[in-house]
Amino acid sequence: MSQRLNFRLRPTEGSVLRVLGSIERRGFSLEHIESRRVGNAILLSVAVSGERPVEVLIRQLERLYDVLSVELEPCPDAYTTACLQQSFGEPAAVPT
Repeated sequence: MSQRLNFRLRPTEGSVLRVLGSIERRGFSLEHIESRRVGNAILLSVAVSGERPVEVLIRQLERLYDVLSVELEPCPDAYTTACLQQSFGEPAAVPT
């Protein structure tokens, strides 16, 4: 099952790459990635899947300097794209 992590990052060079690299190094697969810049932050929404507990991953990512906040939202595989679209306030069509 995929889970969605919503990040608010500092807009520094390489911040998105550091977060994504950390996710992969900790044994999670990246299913879907979306980002955009809003004001003085980068909003990053990532669907991940893996065998390890995602709560441990969140605690590790919260320690990164560039990460201002992390929120977890469960997202079933069939609805991963729809869930990510909703995180950015866009209307989402649920696959059938």
